[in-house]
Amino acid sequence: MLALGNDIVPVQRIADLIDRPKSGFLKRCFTPVEIRQCQSRANPAVHFAGRWAAKEAVYKALQLRWDRAFSWKEIEIVTTKWGIPEVHLSEKISGGGSIKDRPGDLSGQSALSKKPGAPQLLVSISHTNEYAFAVALAIGPPATEENANDALTDRAIPNRSLENGAIVNKPLTNSALENSARDDENR
Repeated sequence: MLALGNDIVPVQRIADLIDRPKSGFLKRCFTPVEIRQCQSRANPAVHFAGRWAAKEAVYKALQLRWDRAFSWKEIEIVTTKWGIPEVHLSEKISGGGSIKDRPGDLSGQSALSKKPGAPQLLVSISHTNEYAFAVALAIGPPATEENANDALTDRAIPNRSLENGAIVNKPLTNSALENSARDDENR
């Protein structure tokens, strides 16, 4: 399996969500570790935007379904002591260790890497003062006719097929950020 996800986010949009009274955006979408790390930076909104873009990119790379109950806290993007972004996933997604039960050392492997046969996740985040961009790469065993429909078991997007050794999926059309902003406006 080789899958790629990416996302770009306007920093001002995230800053507006953070500044909105009673929005709950941070507590709803970021873990305490993510909040602590971003708020320790000189410009927290830029770093929250980068993490949001990374969460979206990981979601796309893992080819998760939109039709299941999901919390953005299930994908945690942390910075290691070396300054490298790293992905930690909830047990619900990875079948591995839970984010909340993970030790405080952020230099370990992602929970997903503990699941036998699961892809390795690599993520890169870049930003300016205006935009944050992230790309996530899921690397694992090559797709075959036998595993094309069961990569990451029931979390894969329906209607996938194998074409020339690559898993092909329907494109994702919904923006979780748009949905989250709409939810905030309706509160």
